[in-house]
Amino acid sequence: MKRAAILSCLFLFAATPAFAQRFGSLPKYSKRKMERVTRFLDVSAGVGYHTMRTDLEMGGDGRGRIGANAGVYYRNAFKPTLHFMTGVGASYFSSRSKYDNITTEQTLIHPDNGETYTFKTQFLQWEEIQKTINIEIPFGAYYAKFLNKSLWRMMVGGGARLEIPIVKKFKTDNAQTGKMTLSGYFPSTNVEYDDLENHGFYTRTEFSGKADTRAFGVSLFADFGFSYPVSANRFIYLGLYFSHGLLSMSKSSSTPLYSPDSQSYSGIFSSDLINKAFEMSVGFRGAYTFGF
Repeated sequence: MKRAAILSCLFLFAATPAFAQRFGSLPKYSKRKMERVTRFLDVSAGVGYHTMRTDLEMGGDGRGRIGANAGVYYRNAFKPTLHFMTGVGASYFSSRSKYDNITTEQTLIHPDNGETYTFKTQFLQWEEIQKTINIEIPFGAYYAKFLNKSLWRMMVGGGARLEIPIVKKFKTDNAQTGKMTLSGYFPSTNVEYDDLENHGFYTRTEFSGKADTRAFGVSLFADFGFSYPVSANRFIYLGLYFSHGLLSMSKSSSTPLYSPDSQSYSGIFSSDLINKAFEMSVGFRGAYTFGF
């Protein structure tokens, strides 16, 4: 009996709001009132897998990492089911490129004695992380529809957005095992030197600098989620998002990853080891919406 009483109480506790909502005594707001709201301001934030999908030369391995986005977006309901959207936001992208056991060679003339020698650059378990933060301006449209008699509203949309990188950096991550070894082979002595830093032959593990990307990008995006009212003109939204770049963010370059002439490390995005890099993201997004 006690168990049956508890189950009955739980049923009444759950069923009463549902029946009240169905017959109109709950909540104080209605679909008709909500459909009169034609302007919306979404304060949004999301997290997911954000990467720069790379096409690496010489057997490199590129992987994505966790990223995030945030923004404020304005929607105007041309019809109750059709909303047009624009606004401003920001996204954080990050990717990791890895090279293991690759060697590049260049024929150079030594400045001290004029001898021709072979300059070798070897990368062992070499990893570099690229990061960008973009300002985004989207233009899109959404289809919005209530789910039967409930107050949940399904929202499906998409469009295109302009992306402007304001932060673009790279940093190597080789504290454990990765290293870059610079050496020179001289045919006259049949000796390969790799520990003469004054002559440019040494081992390094860490570099950092500015990643050279295009000044702007264009991507397509899609959203799918559900909105629920917390009042007649305030809503919460939960959903999924996806985006993919139409333009490669990398510039084609013939510069080697390490240049012996300038004794500088250019970063993978500024080197001849990469052909293309397309930004891609997928994740979960939430928003709080103000209706007017």
